[in-house]
Amino acid sequence: MANYFPLFVARDAPSAAMSSEPVRRLVRRVFDALAQPRAQRLDREVAQYIEGWGLTDSVERDIEWRFLSRL
Repeated sequence: MANYFPLFVARDAPSAAMSSEPVRRLVRRVFDALAQPRAQRLDREVAQYIEGWGLTDSVERDIEWRFLSRL
């Protein structure tokens, strides 16, 4: 088991930045998977709002205030 999961970093091992790259990719994929449904819901809500009121300058400001402030 120690051969697969070392508990220390040997001097001749790759640098920490190189070994953490797969972890960063995994974290990024998880974050994207969690953020995507929220972004899609936001897009739907904005589209419905524009559909109901049309697109004017005041509606654009309203969208920024109502929807983008939640991010």
